[in-house]
Amino acid sequence: MLTSDPIVIIGAGLAGLACANYLHRAGRPVLVLDGADAVGGRVRTDVTPEGFRLDRGFQVLLTRYPEVERLLDYGAADLRAFRSGAVIRLADGRETTLQNPLQQPLAAFTALTSPIGSLTDKLRIMQLVLQVRSQTSQQLLSQPATDTLTFLRRYGWSEQIIDSFFRPFFGGVFLDRSLSTASNFFEFVFQQFVIGEAVVPALGIQQIPEQLAARLPAASVRLNTLVEAVGGNFVQLRAVKL
Repeated sequence: MLTSDPIVIIGAGLAGLACANYLHRAGRPVLVLDGADAVGGRVRTDVTPEGFRLDRGFQVLLTRYPEVERLLDYGAADLRAFRSGAVIRLADGRETTLQNPLQQPLAAFTALTSPIGSLTDKLRIMQLVLQVRSQTSQQLLSQPATDTLTFLRRYGWSEQIIDSFFRPFFGGVFLDRSLSTASNFFEFVFQQFVIGEAVVPALGIQQIPEQLAARLPAASVRLNTLVEAVGGNFVQLRAVKL
């Protein structure tokens, strides 16, 4: 027989809210505690006095993430898509644009003549595109892995395109410019950029955690609540000085 005591989740970031949603769907009572003044953790949007919405950090949503498709209502989020590609600053200070020819066929010639890497480098990008499109996300994630930098070098890309494109772009995605992230996860994320869109909700990235929180029962998320200790059968909150 299920207990009526709630399952306590510490942290109202995306992981905590997703966990709470799945438990709620399964009929379990939940209580989410967070010391911040709003849900979202690092996924937050600040609103200036003038009404501008500013997302914190590098925040985009890739629409084909399997878990995202299971949890979010895209229509309610009013998603706005970015064009697929990257603006790259060269060593001499010039900027060049590398667009995705699969989503923008007229950009194919520009992509081939871009000063980012050699023709062979660009053909290898297309090779990887076709490779990840032919596999499921689970197949990519379950295959043996090395680190991303080793994978890129073994695949045959030049140091020039690694340093000018892969390192700054995926280093920003992974928050790891050394590219030590597992290569199977790199292929998975690369796949998401290829088959889906990079988007943000019209009212800011915080709409995602707010949508997840809104699906939970009233009063099941408590903000401004600091957790001081956790034991086998207790959660100790920090006392608030009045």
